[in-house]
Order: sequence, then structure tokens, then C-alpha cells
Amino acid sequence: MTHRPFARETRTAEARTEAKRRAGAANDSKFAALDALSENNPKEFEQALAKLSPTELDAYLASR
Repeated sequence: MTHRPFARETRTAEARTEAKRRAGAANDSKFAALDALSENNPKEFEQALAKLSPTELDAYLASR
């Protein structure tokens, strides 16, 4: 017999997955300019990274 999660457990897991997906999309758009700089202008990219707060820098690095 296979374990079948309750409907409530399934909905909760789906909601968490959707929230993570949305957060990832927000991070991608938030850091799109940095990504473009990293590819096109490494010196400006370094300057832009230096301007980030520690929290923003952690979020950027975690998204890569």
C-alpha cells in the first residue's frame, strides 16, 4: 500500500513550491542588471557589488 498524502498536506507543499518559484523569479529580475554587467563590463560589475548591502550581497550570491 502506497502512502498518499492528505489533500491538505499536498496543498501546503504546492503552496511552498509556488512561493519558492516566485521568490526565485523576483531575485532573477532584481539582479538582472548585475548579471548583465558581469557579462559586459566586469569593472562596473565589481563596483556595483561593492555598493550592495551585506544582505543584498548574500541574496545575490545565493541566487547564483
